[in-house]
Amino acid sequence: HKLANPKSCLTRALNRVRTRQRIICTGTPIQNNVWEYFAMVDFVRPGTWDRKQFRKRYATAIQSGQTPAPTPEQVRQMEEASAQLYRDLAKLVHRCDARTLQRELPPLAEYVIRTPLSQVQAKVYNAFMAQSLKSCGTAVQLQTKRILSLSPVLYRIGNHPDLARHHCIHKGLDPLVLHTEDSDSPVDEFSFTQQDKDLTLRSKDGKDFSWARPLFVPEYQPAVLDNGTKMLAL
Repeated sequence: HKLANPKSCLTRALNRVRTRQRIICTGTPIQNNVWEYFAMVDFVRPGTWDRKQFRKRYATAIQSGQTPAPTPEQVRQMEEASAQLYRDLAKLVHRCDARTLQRELPPLAEYVIRTPLSQVQAKVYNAFMAQSLKSCGTAVQLQTKRILSLSPVLYRIGNHPDLARHHCIHKGLDPLVLHTEDSDSPVDEFSFTQQDKDLTLRSKDGKDFSWARPLFVPEYQPAVLDNGTKMLAL
């Protein structure tokens, strides 16, 4: 997909590399974007088509059939264009599907192991979700509008609360380098000094970390394996 834009610096730089032969290994690009397929072929054998020819012969019909609600006629035209593209590239594209490996690989076995949240994980999770629900107003809005934006933190909480802590710092929670009164060495970024207790936690770039700071006070011990039950299972 990085070669799909012919004007990109990467594509132009690679096209200037002089080679006797070129090989590209890929998955199923035509299922994702037909123009990625064009870029792949054009890189391996430049001049096979120009973009206007490719659009007329294949792209328009294939893309019309890949819309969310295509008509039967659009589906028929897509299948015909795909079959024609397959035939035209039979000598250029070496296709291998899963059947190639079935004789060599053992049967696939999947195991689902459910691990409950530890006490620390549950505390972090509940605080984060309560703050998220408060900012959205209703559970429906939380599910429909913000679930994708919440997933990076939720994934980290589910793995280990240390990861959520580092994520907050990385994404904008001010890593205040605070000092104790009788030492010049900095303490944990989430730690309070007496002078800092009266400060209101600032949000950065619209991100609210008020849920995080009370959890990661000096009493929190990082790098404790038991705080993440998934880590114990692994």
